[in-house]
Parts: sequence; structure tokens; C-alpha cells
Amino acid sequence: MNAPVILPHDDTGAGDPLLLVHAFPLDARMWEAQRAGLGGRWRVVTPDLRGFGRSAGLPGTTQLADHARDVLALLDHLGLPSATVGGCSMGGYVALAVAALAPQRVKRLLLVDTRAGADTPEGRAARAGSLKLVAEQGVGALLEGMLPKLVRPGSPATDTVRALGSAQDARGVSNAIAMLRDRPDQTGNLAALSMPALLLVGAEDTLTPPLESERMAALLPHATLRIIPGCGHLSPLEAPDAFNRAVSAWV
Repeated sequence: MNAPVILPHDDTGAGDPLLLVHAFPLDARMWEAQRAGLGGRWRVVTPDLRGFGRSAGLPGTTQLADHARDVLALLDHLGLPSATVGGCSMGGYVALAVAALAPQRVKRLLLVDTRAGADTPEGRAARAGSLKLVAEQGVGALLEGMLPKLVRPGSPATDTVRALGSAQDARGVSNAIAMLRDRPDQTGNLAALSMPALLLVGAEDTLTPPLESERMAALLPHATLRIIPGCGHLSPLEAPDAFNRAVSAWV
């Protein structure tokens, strides 16, 4: 266990606080369209997790719980007793961990293109291959192999994803791969999460397909599920207007 750190972050807009945690292997810049589109109604806070973006120089971690405690420390730093906490993909794992650790701090839960379950044995083996690829060929090689799974073919978001992903620090990416490989199964926590939850997923998401969100929605006591057409695993980037409308309509 590492001591919590204050994550570098953006804090824009006014209104009910909405903290959004980025996907792997990106950083808080993936939420630019949400800061612009939701900032009139929400106070949008978007941190860079340890090892990513502006947090590349922070002490590293391979523990999901450390990321959750960092988010809680950021809420304390901002003077926010509670917030709507959400995340995309890896960020969704973090958001779920925050909700399980301190449910009183999570006013609403936003889960985007993510799942509650742990890696399968096959998934863990694939993570080992990813670690080897980053060590031998760098983050760019990993990202090129991931791109077809992150965004649908021909997506206008492809260049943005490539630019953000290739800019990440190799050590931070490797630490995150180890965290993703070893993260606990959070399915058993879902029934105890009584806050309103919104699950958003791209209709063409092959990494965490809509079935995963349907399973989570069936276990969460107060869940709303929305499937966003025409996008894959990174719906906030591929369909930002539809994504923002869904979040706005939720409240």
C-alpha cells in the first residue's frame, strides 16, 4: 500500500461535481469534450492517474486500491465531501473501487465501457504478453495492436487515441498493465452500492461488450443502462455528443 498522492487534474465548470477517470492507456485529455460539453452544468474534475500524463513522475503503483485512495485524496483536496464519480474502462475499475471503499463519498456512479469482473486466465496471459511488448518495443507498439479494439475501424477518434496513448510513460503503462492483470473481481460489491448508477457502453465495444454492462446493471440496485450506437470501447471520444446527452439526461 502506498500513501495517497494529490493527482494533477483539470477542474472546470460549475455545478454538481463530476469526477471522471480516464481509460488505459490514455490520460485526462480524453475528457476534453466532456469538460467543454458538460461544464455548464457540472464541475468537471479529470485527474491523471499515477503513471499517466502529468502524473508520470509520481511514485508508481500496481494496486487498484492505491488509485482509489488517490481519488478520495483528491476529493479531500478539493473540499468535496461527495461527487458523482465515473470512469471509462480502467477508469471504471477505479470508480468501482472508490464506491466500494467509501460509498458515502459517491453521490452517483458512472460506469463507461467497463466491467466488474477480474481478468480471466487467458486475459492474464495476454497481459504478460503486453508487458513483454512494452519492455521490448515500447508503448507505441502496444498501442498499435490495441487500436482496433479501442475504436471502431475508420473512427475519427483514432488519431486522438494514437496521440494520447503514444505519449504515455512506459513505466506507468507497465505498472497499469500489472494492476489490470491482478485487480480483484468487484462483482460481489455491486449489490451493496445503493447510489444511482449510469452504465454507458458503445454498441460495437468488443473489449467490454454491452453484455458486460447488462450484467452489472442487473446487480446494481439503482442502475440505468444506455447503449451508444456507432462506437466501440472509447465512447466518450467516439461519440462525445451522444455521451454528453446521456449524462445530462441522467440527472
